[in-house]
Amino acid sequence: YTYAKDKGALCVYSSASELISENVLAVESDELEIKDFFVTDDYYVFVCWDKSGDMYFTQYNAYSKETLELVVTLNEKKATYTPVREYCASKGNTLLKLEDNGRYDSRYAKIAEINLDKDKITDLADVNVVSIQSKFNISYNPKTDTAIVIVAPTDFSGKQYPLFISEHSLSDPDNIVHQRFYVNFTDNAKPFISIYENIVCVICAPNNEVLRFDYLNPPESITLACASASDYDDIISAFEKETGVLVRTVNYGNDTTRLDIKLMAGDTDFDLFEPIYLHQHKYFLSGYYEDLSKYEGLKQRLDSDVAANLVSRLGESYVGIPTYIANSYNRNTYDGDGSPRAYSIMMSKIIYCAYNFDVTTKTYSDTDGDKLYKLLKFIYDNPNGNESEMPFGDDCFIIDNGFLLMNPSGTHKENSVKFLEYAFDAWNGIDGEYLNLESTDAVYVYWHSFAWNYVEPIYMASNSISQCDGKNSTIKEIAREAARQVKMRLEG
Repeated sequence: YTYAKDKGALCVYSSASELISENVLAVESDELEIKDFFVTDDYYVFVCWDKSGDMYFTQYNAYSKETLELVVTLNEKKATYTPVREYCASKGNTLLKLEDNGRYDSRYAKIAEINLDKDKITDLADVNVVSIQSKFNISYNPKTDTAIVIVAPTDFSGKQYPLFISEHSLSDPDNIVHQRFYVNFTDNAKPFISIYENIVCVICAPNNEVLRFDYLNPPESITLACASASDYDDIISAFEKETGVLVRTVNYGNDTTRLDIKLMAGDTDFDLFEPIYLHQHKYFLSGYYEDLSKYEGLKQRLDSDVAANLVSRLGESYVGIPTYIANSYNRNTYDGDGSPRAYSIMMSKIIYCAYNFDVTTKTYSDTDGDKLYKLLKFIYDNPNGNESEMPFGDDCFIIDNGFLLMNPSGTHKENSVKFLEYAFDAWNGIDGEYLNLESTDAVYVYWHSFAWNYVEPIYMASNSISQCDGKNSTIKEIAREAARQVKMRLEG
């Protein structure tokens, strides 16, 4: 199929280059500029810039292949800037679009599906591109219902990174990245990718160098389940390039139930996972982790780092490796006095939890609510904070962290350990993500004391205290009731 937009000539040729038909289809006008042309099952589709308003916006016009009549017009939202986009025809009457995400996060581009039958555009997956300076291209494999993407990453300073090719499932709701290959970068190349059957061809150089990859026999791999795979792009890319082991990713976003069900069922379709931050203790107390002390390389790393040892140890075992270790709860985190989010109020709640909770042993030391009364009384008397009257002082150093855990039911233990070792070394390196801690004296671990399903009654009471009559007896009763609920939850 060919289209000459100046003449409106739409031609259909056989595979032997014989002209089958020729028609005139006038699409471009003073207000409509054709940017791309595709053929789907039932339509000739023109991607156009609509110039009729103050701002350009993209319009998809689909013409019937039988009658050449315009049957679908789909408008995208007006753009405040000119995005970089690449398209390809997909299954049925859909297109795939790969577009820079500069309006929200320039580190990645998004794959979206344009469904012309449903007049709908749906975001499917994210692809790491470093910045909007990067170049990319997309193709569709009907055999596997996957999108094949090639990216030439470039950052804002002009630094170039190795080209990579990735494959994204369109039928799997987890959008697992299936394969990834790396290609030597060539200056000033415009990457192009195409696929026939399972032969993937890439042209990525001024001299038209053609590269082919075996997608029938992908490399060894592990699968990482996490809230947002783009958070791990740098680590994953570097690890894959060094080891040749592919890291597939599953984004569960806010759907924590899906992750929990998979763990409870003993699913083997992922090897590593990121526990939900405010509920980390749940996975540890339920035994949903592989003890890393069984692996000498990881054990040595965790033994030798004070902060990593403190946050990762549970009894004699190591639950996972930290993705970062920080002191996030300090004066820089909250407002000064004069606000309900004042440091003196917010930090007093956290300090109370640190001094009275240990979820690793499921203990709570303020079962009568006396100390909680001090906290609630302070909040009632100082609704906008008062650092000089903080009920427990502020000499408390609290460290918090995220985790990567190994699925105890995972089947790729050796390569999972390799990835965790690599990630630990990267995050714990110079200018890394780990806090340097010389001693654990008077240091509290956030996940040990702050488990939302246990501390929720404390926070509910502190947030509602302003609604009471302010009598000491009333505040004491509220404190006793909240403490009773905490005790009941811990024992339950």
